[in-house]
Amino acid sequence: MSNLATAAYFSETEILQKEIHFHNEYELIFVTEGQVQVTAGDAHYTASRNHLILISNLEHHSVTNPGGTYKRYCVTLDVSTADRHLGHSRLLSLLKNHPQGFSHVLDTTPFCDAARRIFQNIVRYNTNEEFADDLIVACITELLALLCKHYPDHFSMAHSATEDKILKVQRYIDKHFQEPLKMAELAKQFYISSCYLSHKFKELTGLSPKQYLMSVRLKNASVLLLNTDMTVSEIADSVGFPDHSNFIKSFKKIYHVLPKDFRQHQK
Repeated sequence: MSNLATAAYFSETEILQKEIHFHNEYELIFVTEGQVQVTAGDAHYTASRNHLILISNLEHHSVTNPGGTYKRYCVTLDVSTADRHLGHSRLLSLLKNHPQGFSHVLDTTPFCDAARRIFQNIVRYNTNEEFADDLIVACITELLALLCKHYPDHFSMAHSATEDKILKVQRYIDKHFQEPLKMAELAKQFYISSCYLSHKFKELTGLSPKQYLMSVRLKNASVLLLNTDMTVSEIADSVGFPDHSNFIKSFKKIYHVLPKDFRQHQK
């Protein structure tokens, strides 16, 4: 199958209740029939036919179908592969960055035929054949470009060289989160003042640089807890927490359970 995406078309006729959960992929849900209630972070929405739901890899979310037929395309994108292939920072920001006021549910009615075709093709290209990822990237790029055209306010307006640097800082954190990063040194490395980095980073991503670094570390820790037999201490070290007690405290603050209990209850 594709290294970039997992894609399928689902049809439900019974009540669907997905509790608050998370995963370390970008998720896109295109509703073709029915109505669902969506929670993403602290925001709540109703999504119906031709609505597109966008969830970043750092967001807790749930989808509930109160009853009746619910049909949708569901696509999840591997974060590192998507970040590497979707080179346009402004387009990628719609998947990656959901600052305050962002709407996770968008109406594709003005271009619903194109949206449906795009999701049909993503499912079709979700194979292990040569160029599968390239074809999926082309589909995702077209979808994001259409969204940019119809919802320009939802995209980071990375028009200046400085704002583009902020998004480069974000991608640097994504790649080097295991290292002992200091924001002052990072600002100096990218020739930005620490104050401007903190202010603009939160404006573009919804989190301060320190909050974002913490979120990335904890997200990767949660993946290791579920998919490896590494000890909690080993995981803390591997994601950039030399102070294991600080890791446990930080993890519980975000996930509301201790790391060992998270591993036990989620598996």
